[in-house]
Amino acid sequence: MDVGGSMMESNRMYIGLPKSHLEGMVKMGLV
Repeated sequence: MDVGGSMMESNRMYIGLPKSHLEGMVKMGLV
C-alpha cells in the first residue's frame, strides 16, 4: 500500500472541498 500516494490523492481531494468541510476532515484525520 502506497501511503505517500494516498496522501497525495487526499490532498488533491481536499483542494476541491469547501474550507469548512476541509477543516472538519483535517481535525478528524490529522489531529
